[in-house]
Amino acid sequence: MPESAATTVEKIAAFVVGCDNQSVSPEVRDTIGKHLLDSIGCAIGAIGAKTTLHIKSVVDSFGGKPTCTLIGGGQSSPDRAALYNGCLVRYLDFMDVAIFGRTR
Repeated sequence: MPESAATTVEKIAAFVVGCDNQSVSPEVRDTIGKHLLDSIGCAIGAIGAKTTLHIKSVVDSFGGKPTCTLIGGGQSSPDRAALYNGCLVRYLDFMDVAIFGRTR
């Protein structure tokens, strides 16, 4: 397939397939780790919040084939799991104001 005809998804997939641990700098790996830990911490902290409980009830009521894990337990369809898990991660999101001592 010519480069110009590749979709955005195909370009992202080619980039991911072409990456290896050596092609990512130690600084970038460190930053990714910090962001991942921040996201997990925010998600765990948001479990049980009024807003996220409402979203969880909507996700549960819509049903769907439970093939994806929900943060905090349970399963749902991919689209609903993405909605709920994304809401958990973003509900508290402590990186919106500052990133490890640096302001945006």
